[in-house]
Amino acid sequence: TALALPSMRLEQRGFTNPGWASAGSLDAIRGLPQDMLIYTNNLEALEFFYERGGTIIPFSIDAVTRLPVASYERRLREMREGLHAGTAVLILFDRQADDIELPRALIEGTDLWFEQHDVRIYVGAGGAERLGNAPNPQ
Repeated sequence: TALALPSMRLEQRGFTNPGWASAGSLDAIRGLPQDMLIYTNNLEALEFFYERGGTIIPFSIDAVTRLPVASYERRLREMREGLHAGTAVLILFDRQADDIELPRALIEGTDLWFEQHDVRIYVGAGGAERLGNAPNPQ
């Protein structure tokens, strides 16, 4: 791992990519109400750069066991309800999010509230009403 760090810095991969902590995404994420639940595909980035906690997006298949996740439908329903009620947001980091098993039905009916570099924030109707206009990326 230590040998890979110089290469990662030069190639701007991982957390060395300047897009992770751009001013616009910092403002957008840190400006979210503290009582708003954040669903994300990258808890480490959320906590490291943005000093916010969250919960991982639900997956139908366990990445380790490759077995179906029994709580998937319930967690997906809860996530969707929170997005539409304005009590939650969905933050996706990096373009690898396009490659993961992301429930397309969840994103349908939501709006892309903020996008800059490799950070996208989705909200439902309640979230858009509660948050208003997204901050302007800098």
